[in-house]
Amino acid sequence: MIYEIIPDLFDAGVNMVNPQYRANGLDNLVRVCKGKFPVNLDLDRQMFPFASPKQCEDHVRECVEAFICPPEGLG
Repeated sequence: MIYEIIPDLFDAGVNMVNPQYRANGLDNLVRVCKGKFPVNLDLDRQMFPFASPKQCEDHVRECVEAFICPPEGLG
């Protein structure tokens, strides 16, 4: 769980984070990072062996859509 210190990491010179989905929660990461910091999200790979292909696809889609920023001037 690092979402609480991500702003401090960037102040210290970190230029990208690789947070874990499960440990941080997607909502927390979006709140802290979206439009501010690059994120290389570590998806919830613990669910992949047990999930259906559709569940895996939905998970990836949810994560991608959560971080999409609208083009300049449209948001």
